[in-house]
Amino acid sequence: MQHTDKYQLNLIEASDTFSPEALNENAQKLEQAISAEAAAQDQARAADIAALDQRLQVFEAKHIAVGTYYPQTDIDVDLGFAPSCVVILALGPNNCCGILLRDRPHSSGKITSNGFHIQSGGPSSMIGYCNLSYGYIAFD
Repeated sequence: MQHTDKYQLNLIEASDTFSPEALNENAQKLEQAISAEAAAQDQARAADIAALDQRLQVFEAKHIAVGTYYPQTDIDVDLGFAPSCVVILALGPNNCCGILLRDRPHSSGKITSNGFHIQSGGPSSMIGYCNLSYGYIAFD
């Protein structure tokens, strides 16, 4: 009896007497190969899921908040987290804007443990004086 080159499956020749052994042996070899391939795919899938889960945990640990405020007086914006950066833009014709950074003081405001504080301190306060609404995006 001859065998295939790659997988060594039995090749039944015309002169061979019929015996189910050769066919059963081929079926067992195929089942083992398919089972091994399925196990390898299961391991790869589990590794992919674990890697995705890890990336998701990193992503979910980040925070972002978007909103508006109107600074008639000093204002504390509670975000529920301490942002590393807050970008503030005036919502109107004036070009008032500003950025608050966690580790860099700003004359018009500061990052707090749960959001940010804006001082409405007159013309030198570019993110709290333009007498209009402000939009912000905060993230860590």
